[in-house]
Amino acid sequence: MTPEANYCSNCATGREDPTTRALFVVDGTTGLFNGAFTAALVDHETSRAVRYQRPLTILVALIDHSEFIANDLGPTNGPSLLRELGEVLADAVRDIDTVGYLGDLYCVVLPETDQAGAMVAADKIMHSVAAHQFTSGAGQWERLTISLGMATVNSDRMGRQDLIDLASTALFAGRSDGSNRVHVNHGA
Repeated sequence: MTPEANYCSNCATGREDPTTRALFVVDGTTGLFNGAFTAALVDHETSRAVRYQRPLTILVALIDHSEFIANDLGPTNGPSLLRELGEVLADAVRDIDTVGYLGDLYCVVLPETDQAGAMVAADKIMHSVAAHQFTSGAGQWERLTISLGMATVNSDRMGRQDLIDLASTALFAGRSDGSNRVHVNHGA
């Protein structure tokens, strides 16, 4: 779309159409920020944290027993449950935190938060999810738990770190220890 154009002939959207503007950064299933936006935000916040030697932690979350839930709920109720979980996660964090969806994982960006503060946030998130009664769980999945992976920027190390990969590695490596837990990447 040219800068002076108000309409894109390729995607048939208007530049100032408020109903389509959010489609470029919002995941259609969950209503949260999409993977591209979330990854760019993590990259930006990581650069800022390293440059100014400020704390930054991210959490990645996966629904415990998600494979069984997906099979039971199917394509009809599954997306509603993912959206409802996204709302619970967004309500459980501070205003300066950001919750995004990475396809299978939820990602919580916690600026100005060290590992100890992130453990407090993770505990609040896990309790909020466990206490919530999911109306879109079709009666059989009204209560859910999540497991979290955590990675914190090492501000003494210069250069960018891929925090999403570090947190995901912690999550998947720690899942054998049980569900409804926080798994920390100590190598960050």
